[in-house]
Amino acid sequence: MIRHHSPFFVFLDTISAMKITLAQLNPCIGDLESNAKKILASLKNSRDSDLLVTGELALCGYPPLDLIDWETFISHVQQCNDYLISQTSDTALLFGSLYRDKVGQLRNTAILAHQGKEIGRINKKLLPNYNVFDERRYFTPADSIQLIPWKGHQLGISICEDAWTNHDIWPDCPYQEDIITQQVAMGATHLINLSASPYSQGKPQIRFDLFKNHAQQHKLPLWHVNQVGANDELIFDGGSLAFDADGELSARATLFEESLVSATISKPWPERIEEIYKALTLGIADYFHKSGFSKAVIGLSGGIDSALALCLAAEALGNENVTAVAMPGPYSSNHSLEDAKQLAEALKITLEIFPINSLFDAMEHSFSDSFSHTLSGIARQNAQARMRGQVLMNLSNTINALVITTGNKSELAVGYCTLYGDMCGALAAIGDCPKKLVYDLCSHIKTTRYSTFPESILNKPPSAELAPDQKDQDTLPPYDALDRLVCDYIEHEKPLAELQSDFSETEVKHWLKVIDVNEHKRRQAPPVLRISSRAFGLGRRRPLTQGYNPSWDVPSK
Repeated sequence: MIRHHSPFFVFLDTISAMKITLAQLNPCIGDLESNAKKILASLKNSRDSDLLVTGELALCGYPPLDLIDWETFISHVQQCNDYLISQTSDTALLFGSLYRDKVGQLRNTAILAHQGKEIGRINKKLLPNYNVFDERRYFTPADSIQLIPWKGHQLGISICEDAWTNHDIWPDCPYQEDIITQQVAMGATHLINLSASPYSQGKPQIRFDLFKNHAQQHKLPLWHVNQVGANDELIFDGGSLAFDADGELSARATLFEESLVSATISKPWPERIEEIYKALTLGIADYFHKSGFSKAVIGLSGGIDSALALCLAAEALGNENVTAVAMPGPYSSNHSLEDAKQLAEALKITLEIFPINSLFDAMEHSFSDSFSHTLSGIARQNAQARMRGQVLMNLSNTINALVITTGNKSELAVGYCTLYGDMCGALAAIGDCPKKLVYDLCSHIKTTRYSTFPESILNKPPSAELAPDQKDQDTLPPYDALDRLVCDYIEHEKPLAELQSDFSETEVKHWLKVIDVNEHKRRQAPPVLRISSRAFGLGRRRPLTQGYNPSWDVPSK
């Protein structure tokens, strides 16, 4: 649903008297009919504006990945391009799409249409090919930098990455070519950027600083519209912006919501922890709804991780659409089951209790009889987790629901999880949340949403409860230290010498090896909602069979 902000959905450039509306939309990848309807509905609601602007690839959704390899898909997109162009009248439309040019090159493009005709188009020049981006696989970069003249204006239109050449605000910038500066030198009178810039912590502020700097530096009004919504692992926060020629903020869209940007500033952007909470709930909601599902199943142990996953799912899908299952086993504590009951009651979630003791006993005896081996050690622990996974998957099939897994980033990093057990499911909702962030989010939830969130869940030592008196720290280092190591190694890719603040060199080498050895588990994990600069999955593709040792020293001559 598009939120219509008051007074009207435009930013007025008083110097040139051009009214521009930014349509911050949530497209579904490949759903051309639905996406086109969203764009046309926004156009209808912007009839008092001169121009409506959408985000990057708004017609087909971003990223379309290998749908692009299907010629039928490309043909349908081009037909929809023509249809949208034909539907324009007094209000012009600048929309993001793709097309194949006359020589067969596929372009990421922005098309300007007015009065049923195409006025011009600008192709994306800087194609990102790092982390979660893979655009050089699909698109050909623009052959040249151009402006589009329209109604006495010279529009400097850029597409996402084309505006990101700034080594001060973005130190990791891989580009030297400054397209915005070149457009200004060519005589641009307005700067307009169409983006599909995915969310990670701190990214909205970086974008704000980047586009404010463009407006200030070049003394031109600037509009930036960003996609909102989640597609698979990627979450898009929106946060569309407009600045006047002095670099002063004139309009800003709410994060994580569809909207047409108003001349007034929308409600303040959330603080960091609330921002992450909203990102994750949006990620869950869109993953389910765009996949055609409405119901979720979650294994609720009474621990901190499953508590967070349950709260997020209830917010995203509605508590009536979430079923929690407590599956006490031979080593489950009574207080964990009570915590699970109290949390389900606080959230008004249906809780099913399915003890696995009899199943586990039967498996243990059958295994010993069949293989002449005793089920012991880690196999005995994993057998319990796999039984729970089977119960969840059986219930998932029965009620047509998807299972949300409850593993966090710290556990996924070191393989403290069970294949075909607690890793069973369709979505790893908190798989990019280190353990400390899990606690911070749950504390935030208790403070802002559910005051009856059980205090004991926040205070008790974490345990998988798969062995007598088991605690996570029997096997793992303290989570605050582990979290720092995982963040530095996975997200920042720091060298060995910079990874030893909490550990000895020997310990660091051990845990790096543990992280790398468990890549095969992560490859079989459900998609992880990305909220950091580098999550497991799409943005971190490591070989399963490899021999590189990050602690290896090049031999001296």
